[in-house]
Amino acid sequence: ASGYGIQFQSSSTGAILDDYEEGSYVVSLTGSGGGSFNLNPNSLRYTKIGRVVHVQGRWYIPSTNNPTGSEVRMSLPFTSSAHIQSNDGYAYSYVATYNAYTPNNDYQMVLQILPSSGYAVFNWIVPGGAWQTVSPSSHMNQNAAYYGFDFSYTTAT
Repeated sequence: ASGYGIQFQSSSTGAILDDYEEGSYVVSLTGSGGGSFNLNPNSLRYTKIGRVVHVQGRWYIPSTNNPTGSEVRMSLPFTSSAHIQSNDGYAYSYVATYNAYTPNNDYQMVLQILPSSGYAVFNWIVPGGAWQTVSPSSHMNQNAAYYGFDFSYTTAT
């Protein structure tokens, strides 16, 4: 309702923080060329304060439905913000993994939130080299691999 929220009186604009939401959302995990991954559990928790969204939780992959393509895409609860300047629309977070295939023990998995998008993509951080996309057909196409998340990003609205 109008007039409710936290108002910052010292602000010259009289800004009001009037958007707070928490809950969970059903995650979809797909290959960029099609197909999907079955997840258990299939939801992550989020808290949205203003335009900042914080997501946390974990899931594992019990089975797949023929994921293909060059990327693994994970849905977000809200569309991410666009670039304002340079590459500030991107957000990154490490992904905690257990029993997950890695092409090399030195690689770390990272979740990359793309600007103006409803999904994030998985990448490998290669020590001393370029990042590589996580392959849906080999790197994540396995059973009983756990993935943990704790990341924040800015929404479009």
